[in-house]
Amino acid sequence: MLSDLGTRQYLDELVTDEAADRLYADALGALCTMQTAGNRTVRDLPRYSRDLLVREMELMPEWFLQRHLGLQISAAERGMLNRLFETLAPSALAQPATFVHRDYHSRNLLVTPADNPGILDFQDAVWGP
Repeated sequence: MLSDLGTRQYLDELVTDEAADRLYADALGALCTMQTAGNRTVRDLPRYSRDLLVREMELMPEWFLQRHLGLQISAAERGMLNRLFETLAPSALAQPATFVHRDYHSRNLLVTPADNPGILDFQDAVWGP
């Protein structure tokens, strides 16, 4: 189903605490609905793999530490992060599986008059923790 969800991104509407509380309550409700749907089609999504989890954890040092904070980490710190990621991945994969959007943030949530939010960018969805 395709619908015109408009162009009002959550990102642009989060200007007051009241707006943020209302919009994020709607976003959490929609996320709960997606995760509890139990639809067989959702269960047929690709599985969240160890490699995918580690690759996504790698975004933290690359995008957050280096690009956003301008920090360079040492080889020892990099090694610590690698060991941490290798510890976290099996722990995450042992958790119950559900629908995972993987790109659920304020630029992919649109303010809609009914059934708020409109949700974009499902192409990378997986079945996982």
